[in-house]
Amino acid sequence: MMRKLLLASAGLAIASPALAEGPYVGLEGGILFPQHMRGTFTSTYTQTTQTPAAGTAVAAPGVGVVGTLPTTLTTIPSVTTGSADARFKRGLDIDAILGYNFGMFRLEGELGWKRSTVKSFSQDTAFGTSVTTFLNPAGTTTTNAFVFPTGNLTSFNLGSDVNVWSGMINGLLSFGDPNGVNFYVGPGVGRARVKSFGISDSAWAYQGIAGVNYGLGGGLNIGLKYRYFRTGRLDFVPSATTFTSTRTAVVANVPAVAGGAASGSTNVSFTRTANINGAFNDHFSSHSLLLSLSYAFGARETAPPPPPPPPPPPPAAPATQTCPDGSVIDATATCPAPPPPPPPPPPPAQRGERG
Repeated sequence: MMRKLLLASAGLAIASPALAEGPYVGLEGGILFPQHMRGTFTSTYTQTTQTPAAGTAVAAPGVGVVGTLPTTLTTIPSVTTGSADARFKRGLDIDAILGYNFGMFRLEGELGWKRSTVKSFSQDTAFGTSVTTFLNPAGTTTTNAFVFPTGNLTSFNLGSDVNVWSGMINGLLSFGDPNGVNFYVGPGVGRARVKSFGISDSAWAYQGIAGVNYGLGGGLNIGLKYRYFRTGRLDFVPSATTFTSTRTAVVANVPAVAGGAASGSTNVSFTRTANINGAFNDHFSSHSLLLSLSYAFGARETAPPPPPPPPPPPPAAPATQTCPDGSVIDATATCPAPPPPPPPPPPPAQRGERG
């Protein structure tokens, strides 16, 4: 999926105008959504010898010596193992970045810090039942029965906070309008130190990033960023936890010698111990949704578009001429011929000599 996303981004980047080149810095912060972590807990069992010891003479009015606990109270079970699960609350994710924009490709260094707290801690029911059954054996009494501390971090020497410090190198493909909306996507790799349950460990880490920026002008950008973050395997091993329970059982007295007499019973006590070792051998992974603010050094404002060309001038009036008859015609036209002259007047009539 990541490979397809990168290939698609590369195609878009090649087809889009390159962003302004140069160095940039930024701050990012937002909500962290940590994923749960799984662990394993193992319990081994021990039991002290009874007090008073078997064979001890009993006090009157009893007769004989103290007997031995029944097999059901001296049999030690084998090691039991159970799974555990820790879930975390929504937390905080903050980082600072310093990078260089080559146009369609950006290379940046990132220093980050993530923090959350444990929301719930649980162990499988069968494990808790095994420990409880051993420490509260049937046929015995005690002043304080053992109760398995389900969900209690402190009882298992576990802290409630998780902090992650990371240094990452990210390679990002950028495409879009450098002075408007532009997008980026890419992977990152680095090293992380995680302190969880009060225990620290380090591992290699990787992340996948996708985001969108909006240019405000003057090199300033705001944006929204998504990140998936995951470390290699981490080993959180708290110190062992010991639970004890002192029990009392009634044991019948037995003859001191074969064939002898015995009567009565004796209350004997013994202590059972469950030694529990836990380990969370898992990855830390999270999703984050971040707001970002970045500044690109040396960014140039985009020149405003040139004004539209002026409208063309109106066509020139055609050249004219005035003809002898007073008419106005094109300069290239021929004036109409003048009218023919009027005919001459008729000659006067001839008069006679006498007139």
